[in-house]
Amino acid sequence: MSGPNAIADLALSPQVSTIVCLGTGGVGKTTTAAALGAYAAGCGRPTLVVTVDPAARLAQIMGQAAPSRPSGHRDTPWHPHAIAGAPGLSMVQLDGSAVFDAAVREALPAQKAESLLANRYYRLVADAFAGSADYMAAELVGRLRERVDSTGELLIVDTAPAVSAFEVLDAPARLAAFTDSRFVRTLRGIGSGERGSGLTRRLIGAVLGADLTNEVAELLTSLHDTLIDMRDRAQSTLAHLTSPSSSFVLVTRPAADQLQPVREAAANLRARGYCIAVCAVNQVPPVDSHVEIGDTSVPEIVRMLEASADTESLSISDALRLLIEQQRVDAVAHVLADDLVNASTATGVRLPRSSSLNDPAGLAALVASAW
Repeated sequence: MSGPNAIADLALSPQVSTIVCLGTGGVGKTTTAAALGAYAAGCGRPTLVVTVDPAARLAQIMGQAAPSRPSGHRDTPWHPHAIAGAPGLSMVQLDGSAVFDAAVREALPAQKAESLLANRYYRLVADAFAGSADYMAAELVGRLRERVDSTGELLIVDTAPAVSAFEVLDAPARLAAFTDSRFVRTLRGIGSGERGSGLTRRLIGAVLGADLTNEVAELLTSLHDTLIDMRDRAQSTLAHLTSPSSSFVLVTRPAADQLQPVREAAANLRARGYCIAVCAVNQVPPVDSHVEIGDTSVPEIVRMLEASADTESLSISDALRLLIEQQRVDAVAHVLADDLVNASTATGVRLPRSSSLNDPAGLAALVASAW
């Protein structure tokens, strides 16, 4: 089935299994991701939308209560939550601490995992890693990618603002560098009792005491195994995101100050080998195509009308000002959606400004009415 425009076509393309929405803050990435998901699901394609943005607005935009796991509930943090009133549409919200704990349980034998989780120093170390949203986001997306490989769902990723998003994309390389570093290998050697580590362990034991040294050693060894598992999954996810089955949607808004950030983001993505399929310009006001304002005397006419203090004249003045603003915005949107992205072989689309964005049907209509 072919959609009526480029962004709708992307949502329904059988060749694309993952779509990543990326852009600066406040441009509507979450709205665009939710709209893509609602549109695809409404057309019969099961879709999972994940947000790794700490702002956590996805559920609100979809008209849902924020998903939460009841106390004692053992669903993993990558277990999707169905969206009411939208068959085939579900969502996942990043919970960094829960993702790290679940990664430990998945990477280690049950007894070893529970021993690590009970370690009195685990929470301190785990929270430090969980607080690094880029590592946890890479892990969450990796887990969901493994899920959709078997379910056939379309995976749509709503990222944090562009700078943070690139940190997520770079997380596999940084995690690999960390786990392979001499410092970490030394600490792991202490924990596993590798040859040559005895002297170092005795020196640490002289300071910390034997019991504490053993506890820290167990923590380091088990965490290293978990991080290796996370690193391998992140690298696999990175390979997937640079494959033909993944596409990026560069999201922006019709403002002149967006030109440079969009250029930089597009260049950054291309340099990393990612495919920019669409540049989506959000919140574009409708323009009456039958009215043209090219006369340079229009501002003077507006001032004359305002000076008349006549009610009807003032109404005409307001309408003219609105039209001038709409055409200015549309001109910027045209540069962003067409001229700018043509250099990267992406397709530009404009999404209309809408106030009906708190339910799946309204979101799907946003994509359907793009041009």
